[in-house]
Amino acid sequence: MKYVLLDTNIIIDMIVDRNNQIDNELLNTFIKLLDSCEIKLIVLEIIEIETRRNIVNQVEIVGQNIINAINSINTLYGINGNDNEGLVLNVFKENSKKELVAARDIFDQNKDKYIFNIQSIVNKLFNHDSTIKITSDEFLINQVIKRKITKKAPFHHDGKESYGDALIAETLININKYVDNLTSNDIVYFVTGNYKD
Repeated sequence: MKYVLLDTNIIIDMIVDRNNQIDNELLNTFIKLLDSCEIKLIVLEIIEIETRRNIVNQVEIVGQNIINAINSINTLYGINGNDNEGLVLNVFKENSKKELVAARDIFDQNKDKYIFNIQSIVNKLFNHDSTIKITSDEFLINQVIKRKITKKAPFHHDGKESYGDALIAETLININKYVDNLTSNDIVYFVTGNYKD
C-alpha cells in the first residue's frame, strides 16, 4: 500500500492555486486514488488544524491580491517618444483595470461559495474512508519536547516555532505505532513545499 502524508502547504496549494501551477484535475485525480483505495491519506491532527485555520485567510488573500493588482496599475507610466514612437499606457491600463475589476466583482459575489466549496473539499479529504487520522498523543508530544531540548531539526534554528514540523517528523519516525499492519513493501510518502526545514 502507498500512504501519503501531505503537509498543510500542499493541501492548500491543491485547493488555492497560489503558484499558478495547479488545476482541478490534480485534486480530482487525488480523490480518485483515494476512492479506488490505491493510496491512503495520512492526516495529522496538526495538519488538519492548520488547514482549517488557513482556509478563509487564503481566500481573503486572493481577493486582496486582485485589489493590489488594480491599485498597482495606477503606478504604471509610459515613455514619451518625441519624434519616435513612444509607449502610451493609458488604454492598456484602462483595459487591464476593467478586466481586474470584473474579476474582483466575481470574487466578491462568490467569496462565500468559494469558502464553502473549499471547506467541503477539505472535509471530503479528511473524512474519506481511505484517510487515516493521527492525533497528537502523549508519546508524540514527549518526543517533540526531547527534540526541542536537544535542538534536533527542526529546532536547530533559534527563534523559529517548529512544533508542527517536529510533530510531523516524529510521526513519520514512529509511523508503525500509528498505522496498522505496515509491511516492508508499503511506502509512506511525505509531500511538502517546505524545503528549508
